[in-house]
Amino acid sequence: MSEGINQNTHLLLENEPDIEVLEIERNTNNRTIFKKLEDFKPDIALIQLNKFTKSIKSKLKEIRESYSHISLMFMMSDVDVNVIRTAIDKEGRGFLVSTITGEGLVHSIRNVYDSQFVFSEAIAKQMIDIIGPKNIGNKEKLKQKLCSNGIDVSKRDMDVLYLMYKNYSNKEIANTLQLSEKTIRDYVSNAYKKVKNSNRKSVIEFLHYLMADD
Repeated sequence: MSEGINQNTHLLLENEPDIEVLEIERNTNNRTIFKKLEDFKPDIALIQLNKFTKSIKSKLKEIRESYSHISLMFMMSDVDVNVIRTAIDKEGRGFLVSTITGEGLVHSIRNVYDSQFVFSEAIAKQMIDIIGPKNIGNKEKLKQKLCSNGIDVSKRDMDVLYLMYKNYSNKEIANTLQLSEKTIRDYVSNAYKKVKNSNRKSVIEFLHYLMADD
């Protein structure tokens, strides 16, 4: 189910053989919405929104009460902390920005279908700001440690190495960075070359060694 998404996004999703789309116009009345939900029985609701109006909150409340199996995904045109907080409160599982790539959107939908949570990078940064700067500090510290050991890394290399340091699997890294697992495998291989070690366990141990060496 999708509400308020643009035509290009709709066409992109329809071209995926394992994704079927039910589009509901934003101003559709509740009776019609629930009749379509009953007939179509979607697994995921992808909702485009800029803010939470009383109407949207009312619709989401009824969906949660009547169709608790539906996973909610929100696509936002702007990154607004208050909107993110409300979306989390409404038990959303996907939090995306409208600039997400087609590959990223399809990947995110499949991850939510597999009962995972997904966040666009810009939204994840806002959440970190809400939670606190500790993780950002650790990431910057790791980057400095690598540089001081003669290991020059790009921003994406650093993203991957930091998540490896946190013991994320390739699938979890792909989910976090909104990339395919194949792309992540390529980045991981490049990270191995940067630290001159092709054993994942040894690389992770090396990263922990760097962080412990103060």
